[in-house]
Formats: sequence, C-alpha cells, structure tokens
Amino acid sequence: MFLSAVSPSREAELKLALYAELVERLFSNAVSIGAMGALFTAFGLLVAARMQDSLLAALVAAGGLAAASHVAVVYLYRASPRGGTALRTWEMRYAAAGFSSAAFVGLAAARTFVADDLGSAMLMTGLIFGYAAGTMARAATRPWITAPRMVVLVAAPVAVLLARRDLLFCAQALLLVLFLATGLESMVSLYRQAVTEIDTSLRRRDSARRDSLTGVANRLSLGEFLAERLARNTAAGRALAVHCVDLDGFKAVNDTHGHPTGDLLLQAVADRLAALVQPDDLVARLGGDEFVVVQSHVSDGLHAQQVAAVIVEELGRPYVLGRVELVLAASVGVAVAARQAASPASLLADADAALYASKALGRGRFTLRQPFAPPVPDGPPRLRAP
Repeated sequence: MFLSAVSPSREAELKLALYAELVERLFSNAVSIGAMGALFTAFGLLVAARMQDSLLAALVAAGGLAAASHVAVVYLYRASPRGGTALRTWEMRYAAAGFSSAAFVGLAAARTFVADDLGSAMLMTGLIFGYAAGTMARAATRPWITAPRMVVLVAAPVAVLLARRDLLFCAQALLLVLFLATGLESMVSLYRQAVTEIDTSLRRRDSARRDSLTGVANRLSLGEFLAERLARNTAAGRALAVHCVDLDGFKAVNDTHGHPTGDLLLQAVADRLAALVQPDDLVARLGGDEFVVVQSHVSDGLHAQQVAAVIVEELGRPYVLGRVELVLAASVGVAVAARQAASPASLLADADAALYASKALGRGRFTLRQPFAPPVPDGPPRLRAP
C-alpha cells in the first residue's frame, strides 16, 4: 500500500488495508478445507452404506462437491489479480461455497438422526463438531460469513432431534445449540483479536512511512512509490513528473516568529499540496522546507509546467497562522521521465538540479529540467477540477 495525501483519507486507506488483510486470511486454508471435505465424504458415505440410505449418500456426495468447489475458490483467488472491488467479489464467492458446504453437512447429519442407528449418529455428530471447529478457526476474521454457516450447520440436525421428542435426543439438540453459542462467542473474540493485531501492525508500518509533522509521505515512502510508479509507467508507455518544492525565506519565518509558527507553516503547505494532487499522485516531505510532488500521469512537458505553475501560485497565497499572517514564495524544480526508463535517484537529482536553477532566477519560479520548453499559458488549470 502506497501512501497518498488525498482522498480517500489516511484513515480510510488504513481501513481498506485492514479489510484486505482480513479477507486474505480467509484464503489461507485450502488444505484444511480439502481435508475436512474428504473426511466428511469418506465417513458420510460409510454411514450411508451402513444405513443403506441413497438419499443420505446423495447429500454426502453433494457436500463433497461443495467442499471441492470451496477449495477451487481458494486456489483461483490465489492465482487471480485482486484488490478494490474484486476483494468483495472473492469474499462473496468464498461465503457462497462455504455456506453450501455447511448446508449439506447439516442436512446429511439431520438425515442420519432420523434413523435409530446410534453408531452412525455418533459419527455424524463428531463430523459436525469437527466441521464447526474448523470453520471457526479458519473464517473467524469474517463473522458475517462464519455465523450463518454455523447456524445452517446445526439448524436441521437440531430440528430433527427435537422432533423426535425423546429426552436423550433433546439433550443432544441442546448440546449442539450450546456448542453453537460458545463457538460464536469464541469467533467474536478471535475476530476482535485479529482486527487489533492487524490494525496495530498497519499503523506501525504507516507511521514508518509518514512524516511525523505534516502527515504526508516521508523519504522512505517516496522511494518506494517512485520505483513502483516508474516501473508501471515505463511498461505502459506513460510519462511521470517529479516536482521538488522549496519555500523561499522559510528560515526567516523561524527566526522571526519561532519554530512553532514554522511548524504550522509546514503543515499548511502540506495541506495545500495535498489538496492539489490527484488520488494516484503523492506528496512527500524530505525534511526542513523541502517537499516533493510526484505526478503519476503526465502528457508532456507543458503539462508538467502547468502543474508547477499551479504549485507556485497556491503556495504563494497568504497564510493565516493564529495571529500571524505570512506571505512567502515557493520555488519548484521539475523533472520528467518521458516514457523511457529512469531511476528514482536520477529523477530526483534532475528535479533537484532544476530547483537550484529556479532559486537562482529569484523567488517564486519553476524550471523544467527536461528539454520540453514551451511557454506556460496564462491562467494555468488546477491539477484537478474544483
């Protein structure tokens, strides 16, 4: 996950990453799903043969096929691109396969309980407990999937046992209901534990890639983002631009108004840059008053210059920081990786060299490092529509 300083917000990104990890954990258990399906099929067919019940054999065979489809969904997920709305689709497929499998196990058990075969009933009861325990252990990260599966697993067997109006059968039904209740309680506990663990891990990784003062990406995140975007854009034949931004006269702000005011100014600058970029772009702070804007989709050098002009214009507007009003300029250096291979280090070096050229020209200037040099038209457009 690369960090962006625009909508969706940082918190929304973390929630999406949490959801993705919870779904990912569903699909880590193909072997156990397959093993449970094989055991149910083998022992279920044994019970059906013992009872000479063709309907039970059909239910067991259907349950085995449902378990096989469940395994297939897991393996197809691992081999397919996933992310965004695709995650929800795969989650629904997992839920459907698991629900059908649980339903056939429950129906097969209910069919077994109709007869007075104690050995077969005991074996089928053991299969229910084993299936339920495995389901809760594997799918506890998605309670909305697990709870309905558990209910459908025991509903039919409990109904049949109660319908027999025998004290021992009613006691067995009560045992299944108690097992369901305690299992659901354990599932909730496992879910909360998983959410806490994943959320803590994500937030630690996120903070390691964020500038602590402004909340935008830091140098580490910038390097990762640039490497990934350069590889992707080169393969797709698209250009990318890097804007190195430096505040003109920032030291004087610190000297005159103090470092707390300087910190507020840096936060305001980060907010303005974040408000300009597109969701696929990135804003980073390298330290001091140095910022970098990565523009992921650039049509040509003129486009990059227009973006630089907007940055200079926006950062040049007055800042009201408590009782202090400040006006300062920003210099921008731009480098474009124009559809050919470039390294993050060389691109940043080019943008930094262009920044020095801008500062040599005076305050509030921008310079393009690449040999695209058409003039910027008056009134350059914003990076995104208001």
